[in-house]
Amino acid sequence: MTEAEAKAEGKSASERALLYVMGGAIALLAVLLVGVLAWRALSIRGLHGQMEAQRSELEEGRRRELATQAGAMLRLAALPLGWAVRAEMIKENFDQIDDYFRLFVKEPGVERLLLVGKDGQIRVATDKKLEGQAAAPLVSAPILEAVEVVLEESAHSTRVAVPIMALDSRVGVMVLDYSRRAPASPPPLSPGATSR
Repeated sequence: MTEAEAKAEGKSASERALLYVMGGAIALLAVLLVGVLAWRALSIRGLHGQMEAQRSELEEGRRRELATQAGAMLRLAALPLGWAVRAEMIKENFDQIDDYFRLFVKEPGVERLLLVGKDGQIRVATDKKLEGQAAAPLVSAPILEAVEVVLEESAHSTRVAVPIMALDSRVGVMVLDYSRRAPASPPPLSPGATSR
């Protein structure tokens, strides 16, 4: 073997070693790239799960806040109606109370109105079949005995009870049932009415 052949063999061995090192570096870079991409995909999936959990938590908080506000607004609307019912009940003008109830039940979400006398009988109702019946099967005891405004919440509705008080005694209770599945759009304005 000549010196030139030995040099060529040594050069090819060093070139071969260099190729192995470069191939290994390229393979290592490919494995690192795949690892980084997999880590990124897992991170994005984890962040997506966290965002979904936060979104559902925010929606639940918003639902609770809306239910609280709806209850407060129902209480605010039911109190003046209760005052008007009180004035007419003292005069024993149940026809006027019936007129109030028929108008009020036309509002979106209002399902039913009842006026229960101190004897526990339904005196006026938007569902005429209920008038004269005992209120106990339809209305809970805390509502029938209420001396201040009571709100009862269920899955899809709210019940507001306004006690009707005379000067020295309770003469009845007005019960308003409101469905939270009310239509999304308000009823159209009557002719001549203006929107604020």
